[in-house]
Amino acid sequence: MQQQNLQRDSPTQAIVSDIRFLNIKEVQQLIGKSRASIYRYLQHDPSFPKPRKLSVHSISWVSTEVYAWIESRPCAEYSK
Repeated sequence: MQQQNLQRDSPTQAIVSDIRFLNIKEVQQLIGKSRASIYRYLQHDPSFPKPRKLSVHSISWVSTEVYAWIESRPCAEYSK
């Protein structure tokens, strides 16, 4: 049986394989923004992942969609 070497293209790729639902506090921790900022992203940034309704009083985000959004953010440029 051959063993495959898996190369990761990005630091979050290892985490991306873990598909699960994230609550608002987990999304806050991942992107480092407040609850209010997340809801502003939902209103003004069409690329920000939309939450899924799990029940009448519960919404969550799909982890892979949040990680993909994080990876799509441009890198900061610093001048010396």
